[in-house]
Amino acid sequence: MCDLLLLLFAVGLVTAFLSMKEVASGKKREQEGERTVTDLKDRLAEEEKKVGIWTTSAAHNQALIKRYEDLFVGTGLTPDEVRGKLDSVAKVMVDAEEAIAAADDRAKVAEVDRVRATTDAESAAKQATDAQAAATKAVEAATKAVEAADAANTLANQAREEKATADATAQRERKRAEDAVARAKQAEGMLGTQQGENSGLTDEIKKLNDVVAGAAGINKEILGIPGEMGNVVFVVDRSQSMKDGDRWEDARRTVTSWIKHLPVKKSALVLFDSDVKVVPAALDNGRTTEFNTQELLELNEENRAQMSSELEAMSPQGATQTLKGLRRAMQFKDLDAIILFTDGAPDSSGVVADASDPREAIYNLVDQWKKSHPEGRVHTVGIGDYFNRRMGEFLVKVAQHGDGTFIGR
Repeated sequence: MCDLLLLLFAVGLVTAFLSMKEVASGKKREQEGERTVTDLKDRLAEEEKKVGIWTTSAAHNQALIKRYEDLFVGTGLTPDEVRGKLDSVAKVMVDAEEAIAAADDRAKVAEVDRVRATTDAESAAKQATDAQAAATKAVEAATKAVEAADAANTLANQAREEKATADATAQRERKRAEDAVARAKQAEGMLGTQQGENSGLTDEIKKLNDVVAGAAGINKEILGIPGEMGNVVFVVDRSQSMKDGDRWEDARRTVTSWIKHLPVKKSALVLFDSDVKVVPAALDNGRTTEFNTQELLELNEENRAQMSSELEAMSPQGATQTLKGLRRAMQFKDLDAIILFTDGAPDSSGVVADASDPREAIYNLVDQWKKSHPEGRVHTVGIGDYFNRRMGEFLVKVAQHGDGTFIGR
């Protein structure tokens, strides 16, 4: 019995010892766990501060620590295991924050790219719109240029056809006149040798002379010059450009021929360059007068020869003062027609103060003269490069304002 009691006592002692040891071990583990939790709290606080998880909110931070304390207490994990878990959680948090920061950076870069792309697209769209507008204007300008070129070609072709027809007809009539003159001379020779037939031959000569005189009237119609041609002033351009090619010779031959063959009774020549000269010189009084104030010269054989001689002695020089030439021509009295010969558009110097374009000044001058000479006409003759669109339009328009005719040579 005694032995049994001793055995039970011994077992009690061992059990008590083991219990005390277990308690001591548990306390030691608890202390180590508490230190571990404290260390983890400090490390977590540092890590959370680094990644922005640890905030200035005390309540938030305490709740975060309590969650990790519960994790340790509730699972019975060792401190090292808890430390490992917390390290993993901290790493995940750091990685998540880095991913969020990287995503924010990419979003900012993407926004910059989007703004730049939008700006580039708007700029490209504006450039495309401007290019389209420029292309439209270019097409319109090209269309107008083509239309103007077509109109100029049509005008040139018409002028060429009219000139060819007039030249051919004039050649035929000139031949007829020359044949008539030859027959008249032949008749005069026959008159000298056949005195007995004097009366009959004289009649024949008169008829032939009538044919020659009639040829002048026919030439007027061939040239297409309407209206009366009794009193005529020939206004001739002798500017520097008339030296080109055979322009001056052509103008001089034409004027001399028209003076001789057209049915003109009184006439004068007005030649213009930078200044104005009147032929015959007897009419050049150098005074500026108003319209319709000076007498023309009777166009007999002597005066024709004088005009041709003075014209032959002149040569081109200076500028193209068309306005001055026409203004001087309009000072003669009782004019039936003014015929302008020129190879170029007028110069601007000498234009009246209220007109900046010499062409407009000339149109106005012709209109003014027509008011006092409703039956009078202004004809134009193009010399040389009159097919030039600007030149051709100018001469045609002067003739239109003067109720006259444009002739190209």
